[in-house]
Amino acid sequence: MPRKPLICIAALLATALVAGCASGKIGTAPQVQRPTEAGTLTLTRDGSLVGLGVPFHIRLDQADLYRLGRNQSYTLQLDPGEYLIEYTIGLNECSLIVNMRSRQIKRLRLTANCMIFSG
Repeated sequence: MPRKPLICIAALLATALVAGCASGKIGTAPQVQRPTEAGTLTLTRDGSLVGLGVPFHIRLDQADLYRLGRNQSYTLQLDPGEYLIEYTIGLNECSLIVNMRSRQIKRLRLTANCMIFSG
């Protein structure tokens, strides 16, 4: 095989790998209906080396929301109520129900082994 196609294939694979591992917004948070009662939820990925180059894929009520890299946080406003937070990294699938009260500020630290710390 000629050298030029190999370089092109390598470049395409590298681009796909980086794009697949990029962190950031991948969906939209739900629209806040009652802004004066909305609470604040902050999700923070811990700094462990487990899954170092792979982001957490976070879903809210089964809708894609965000890819969270190591030591990154994502904050969103939510109306009072119950929400299903799910995140995956590799084969690990983690989930919890979050109950947001009016004007509550909640911070969750997420780990790759599905341990979730509130603080």
